[in-house]
Amino acid sequence: IGSKNEISRNYNLALQLALDIKRTEDYRSIRSEAIKRDIDCTYIELYDARYYELIGQKEKSKELYDKHIHSNDVMYIWNSIGFYRRNRYDEELKQIYTEILNKLGKHELAIYNPESLIYDAFIYLADIDIYTALDMYEKYADIFISMNHFKGHESTGFGGALKNIG
Repeated sequence: IGSKNEISRNYNLALQLALDIKRTEDYRSIRSEAIKRDIDCTYIELYDARYYELIGQKEKSKELYDKHIHSNDVMYIWNSIGFYRRNRYDEELKQIYTEILNKLGKHELAIYNPESLIYDAFIYLADIDIYTALDMYEKYADIFISMNHFKGHESTGFGGALKNIG
């Protein structure tokens, strides 16, 4: 049968898979079984948000994403960004990108390989509000430059930061 953690992991994977292949009836069935069996599904609200988007109830989906907009949980962050982009919720996207940049700048958020997220955020912010993008860049430029500096050392040794010049 497996440990409680294995069962939880399997249910979470089954829920994700049902959503990824857009089988909403299977999702509802698996979700119902998980609730009935008191299975820990850490991201149930995230899954529900994806489910509501799939069945065309975007406002319900948005309510769940909005509830976690200030989260430090990377799963919610990435999924919220995707939802807000797909559905052109520009103000919410501006808010989440600004908050992420603030948290990264203050070392309050840990994201693996944050460079692509930072690049995405600046490009997006510059497109919709150049002043916010410039403000964020001025505010945290030294932090973002130092992230690149250390990345250079990690990959090429002592003089690695030189690859970022020019």
